[in-house]
Amino acid sequence: MKNKILFRFMIAGLTLLTNHVCAQLPAIDSLKLIPANPTTNDALKVVCYTTFPSGSCILNGIHSEQQGNNILLMLNYSVGAATYICHSVDTISIENPGAGSFQLITTITTNEQDIIEDIDYLQFTVDPFLGLDELHSNNFVVYPNPVINELRFKTNFTVENLEIQSVSGQKIQLKESFSDSTPIDVSNLEQGIYLVTLTDDKGNQFTQRIIK
Repeated sequence: MKNKILFRFMIAGLTLLTNHVCAQLPAIDSLKLIPANPTTNDALKVVCYTTFPSGSCILNGIHSEQQGNNILLMLNYSVGAATYICHSVDTISIENPGAGSFQLITTITTNEQDIIEDIDYLQFTVDPFLGLDELHSNNFVVYPNPVINELRFKTNFTVENLEIQSVSGQKIQLKESFSDSTPIDVSNLEQGIYLVTLTDDKGNQFTQRIIK
């Protein structure tokens, strides 16, 4: 049954792609994920921007389900007969699917009819969550985590060098003789999970994981 629903979505997508060349309404204008870079600890929401050819458009039905790496979101709107174009902006909560890469497939129907009026897709990745207990272990803290451009850290020991490795052990970056007030530029790193290792003045090493 689930495979039939997904297949129906795919067929509807091919049909609507042709219709959109002629600017068909109703239409899903865009989809926005909140937060934009989620972790497994985040509550996920989707903002759906839609346009209808007549007034008084109201979201009155929501159904979502996960099929593997596909999340199906089905929205039904009540649409009135007023002779003006109606725009709707709706924020919908979806269940966090866990870590991995996913595709959100969103469809809209109107007036409780079983006809897909439009379909849109949003691809996103959910990263593992690294909790505060994990960050504060081994006598140092790395932040922010996830990181975008600059990584900072605090320690209770003297740092001799800092090394960043991929989870497969490939050395990415090495810095020597600096203080914990010096930010580390990681803007060149690809998105993913990395290991940050600090070596103190006695040769001891301390490792934390970060998400880029």
